[in-house]
Amino acid sequence: MDVTEILEKLEKIGVEVGIGSTSDKIRLNPGAAVPPDLLAEIKEHKPELLRILKLGGYQSKYSEPEATNKELAEVAARVYQTGYVLLWSNTLDDLIAFHKSDSDKAKIPPGFVAYSLQELVELFGGKKPLPIGKLRLIHAAKARGAKVQPAYPKSDKPILEGEM
Repeated sequence: MDVTEILEKLEKIGVEVGIGSTSDKIRLNPGAAVPPDLLAEIKEHKPELLRILKLGGYQSKYSEPEATNKELAEVAARVYQTGYVLLWSNTLDDLIAFHKSDSDKAKIPPGFVAYSLQELVELFGGKKPLPIGKLRLIHAAKARGAKVQPAYPKSDKPILEGEM
């Protein structure tokens, strides 16, 4: 059983799931309604469940090969609708956020590395994808306050501005 199935089964039996009194515990209400076999699955998948609960329920929607265009389009649409979106990046192993404006950026909780829509376009709007190593390097700089700038016309590499 995977995490999605666990959460669906809990919802089906009317059990609310959340972060417990400390961030390393899962709250199940009513806990008595959880059958022993499902409880065993919850314990087995506890780290992944906690990660998803901390992210407000976001889970990967697309498998890796199809993630690029479909997920990018959905992220952009959500940013336009709500002003920002919070995500977990498996590639970067970090919390990231995409925002529409500076006022939307101010709403992003601490701990997320925030990217503007323009930065998103600079990083992923090119003809060929950035190698993962370069993307991780750019993200590390971004986490320290750098800003992704438009590339020179004949270059497919984003340029970073800021202190390193």
